[in-house]
Amino acid sequence: MGSVLRAEIVLTSTVRLLSQQKTVSVSNIAQASGVDQLFVEDFLKSIGVLVEQGIVKTPLNSLLLRAWLAGYDVVTLALNSGWSTFEEVVAQALREAGFNAYRALRFKHQGKRYEVDILAVKSRLALCVDCKRWERLRESMLLKAAEAQRHRCEALARVIERGLPQVDIPVGDYEMIPVVVSLYRSSIPLYFGALIIDLRSLSQIASEDVIVFLRTGEIQPIRFQVSPRTRLF
Repeated sequence: MGSVLRAEIVLTSTVRLLSQQKTVSVSNIAQASGVDQLFVEDFLKSIGVLVEQGIVKTPLNSLLLRAWLAGYDVVTLALNSGWSTFEEVVAQALREAGFNAYRALRFKHQGKRYEVDILAVKSRLALCVDCKRWERLRESMLLKAAEAQRHRCEALARVIERGLPQVDIPVGDYEMIPVVVSLYRSSIPLYFGALIIDLRSLSQIASEDVIVFLRTGEIQPIRFQVSPRTRLF
């Protein structure tokens, strides 16, 4: 068995075990994967996973992010780990890019209930993120998701201006970008004022491309203001 195949088997086994139990040992992973313990520990450490006294100390979402940064197939890993974990991986990637990330924001606007997966804020830029962990990518589904996300983010901006207890944002003027993150790359990167990107592109979008889009006018951001009065709520 080649080292690449062994690494993928170790990752899959580690993700499955961490999604089922709080404490996972190198011995557990070796037994589940059929790979010797020395390889398991050396490999996990090589991608930045913390192992102390034979116990994996890195949380599942951070492990998935480490695997993604190391170039491994996060699609399979994320599907094995469940929907909520995929959202946390996206949030963790945004935190790595310097954003403050708020998850699962539920609110009402004009009599309608909304939920936003992630709001990420850095300086005066806010990313309003919808996570789509679809096994098969249909462009029509993504386009509908992008349009719905634009409306959802517009509602969120207005609610933040009135005061949203779950969000602690400094006073100032902000520009919000609707974003749909999927496991697969779309041939349409922008639709209805929303970015459509895959997980692997997220760090680049978060750090560089959003600013470029703003400067060239490719995206019309949703502007909102957090005032001292808003902060009282």
